[in-house]
Amino acid sequence: MNPDEQPQAPVPTPEQEAVEADIKQRLREQQLKSLEVKEPKRASNTVWRAAEHEGPCHGEPTDDAKTFCNHDAHWFQLMPAKPKWRANYIGAPAFFNLNHACRLVNDAFGDMGFGCYLVGSSMHRRDFRDVDIRYIMQDEAFDRLFRIEAAQADTPLGGWLNPLWSLICSSVAAWLSAQSGLPVDFQIQRMTQANAAHSQKNGHPRSAMGIMFDYPGELPSTLKVEAPAPLTEEERHG
Repeated sequence: MNPDEQPQAPVPTPEQEAVEADIKQRLREQQLKSLEVKEPKRASNTVWRAAEHEGPCHGEPTDDAKTFCNHDAHWFQLMPAKPKWRANYIGAPAFFNLNHACRLVNDAFGDMGFGCYLVGSSMHRRDFRDVDIRYIMQDEAFDRLFRIEAAQADTPLGGWLNPLWSLICSSVAAWLSAQSGLPVDFQIQRMTQANAAHSQKNGHPRSAMGIMFDYPGELPSTLKVEAPAPLTEEERHG
């Protein structure tokens, strides 16, 4: 062999050419993919808007665009949706039973107070610890029932240190819990103290309990319906 002659490269077979073309195609796809603008996850309450920012802008999103500019300057947070108002977070069947039980408590105390009220965490969130029921009693009736002076109303003698108050509150709480299946915390509050420390003006909402409405007019079960007149012979055979 002449040393000046260059060796000829072997001619690739069709199979080798196909493999080489496939490798080149995959390398090209990887290069294009690395140039694409990655779209990280965005919050559902954000929207893309045109905005100026440092560096190049890759355009706005369109229906046929696979990539677009994902710079933080383009993303604006929408106003959060106003939460739906709820009277409370107690389940309907349990609240129905609790409301009926509070009606008996209201009737038992008669004109001594203003009735039972739902207060506390069960009105604001689902993960409430217990259901707070407060019976607001007139000042004179409270002092007479629990045998205290008006000056003692703001002391423990007007509450948990009063044996009769503790007995009534714990007994009614246990009964309301048994009727509704809820962990009820029942307390009797003196009107002046209740309005001073837990008024609705100070951000302590109340929801009246045990209120029933009468049916306006005759009940459907008491309506008198006249029987239809018997058919005549002509109507029967006509």
